[in-house]
Amino acid sequence: MADKPYSKILERLPVKSLLRFKCVCKRWRDEINTTFFITSHTRQVRINEPNSSTLIFRCLDYSSNEKRWWSRDIFSLDLQSSSLEVKKLPHYYPSSYESSYYSSFNYAFVGSSNGLVCFREKEYEPQYSIYNPATGIGYTLPKLYPNHQYSSQRYMMGFGYDFANDDYKIYDYKRHNKSGSLYSLKNNSWKIIEPPPPTRDVREVIRMVFSDNALYWICYPHPYYTSNAINACVVSFDLGTEKYREPYINLLSWANLSLVELRGRLHFIKYNMYHTSLAKRPRIYKYNIRIWVMTNNNDGSNQLWVKLVDCISLKQCLQRELRCSGSSHPSCYRPPRPCAYLENRREMLIDLGGIIMVQCDLSTGKVKKVEIRGLPIDGRHFVNPKYDLIPWISSFVSPCT
Repeated sequence: MADKPYSKILERLPVKSLLRFKCVCKRWRDEINTTFFITSHTRQVRINEPNSSTLIFRCLDYSSNEKRWWSRDIFSLDLQSSSLEVKKLPHYYPSSYESSYYSSFNYAFVGSSNGLVCFREKEYEPQYSIYNPATGIGYTLPKLYPNHQYSSQRYMMGFGYDFANDDYKIYDYKRHNKSGSLYSLKNNSWKIIEPPPPTRDVREVIRMVFSDNALYWICYPHPYYTSNAINACVVSFDLGTEKYREPYINLLSWANLSLVELRGRLHFIKYNMYHTSLAKRPRIYKYNIRIWVMTNNNDGSNQLWVKLVDCISLKQCLQRELRCSGSSHPSCYRPPRPCAYLENRREMLIDLGGIIMVQCDLSTGKVKKVEIRGLPIDGRHFVNPKYDLIPWISSFVSPCT
């Protein structure tokens, strides 16, 4: 077989098959391990799976008896499979996590890009790790603050691939000292960068959204600048130029807003929920969602927002769920977060508060619950079960420098 068709065939195979083929002969192993092949294979995966048709889950399984919070296990869900059942993935345990009871499982998703998943330890000294679940290879980054502990409750974190410089980068910002840091996988080092504009404030822990070589998030007016009538807006940090850009959109309302990236485009979500606070039988008056998508202007700048969904009601679906589950807290089922388009692109999966998943028809507005099998979050074993998820594709990209 000629080299060119030989390589082209291998580029189109899934990672699971390629891992087996590496054991067939030395020639195949050397071919698959080359940087050129990994880059070409990842490009093919992005073309064939523009929707990131796989989701990675991790579960919040707090138990009063076991005193556990976030589970150490992660699971994958293939949205193109006929049965929506998660599969357990091998997980990477940094040595630093094993030294502390809390840090061994109290970590958070930062993001995923080209098959790499980034984690951040949520307590004590901030520690980041990058892991490829498909190959089982992980890497623990140098500590951001090696000489003292850090426990800020308001910070931003983001992870993405800088295609302009062929580098993977992590953004970290602390509100208490207004310091920004940027990690480069190519250089394997952190550096201090300029913080966000002083007129903008961080009110909670923010997981930034990566899209089109930039990290996006929603900023709010800083208390000291409220007299200037500054609205909330979408701000971005370009990983290539390492510069901030604002505003992408001014928001008159400050509450119930979020961002997601689907099919390579940034989506802006606004929702409304009104319900009674009765402990046993709460009544839901309204629970709807509106979605905008960012498109290109004629001059090539990404500043045009087009309404994708005017108003879809989630009220009836949530009412049925409350009756079946016996839950009395409608507020637990927010915020609604779109996860993925289905193959026909007319339907969308929406996560409700990390508790249930619903399937929404964008043309008719019909909503139904989706049963995901295999997640260890049923109420028989755990209290207040929840999950967190991020989109993911399978690749051979290595997190090691």
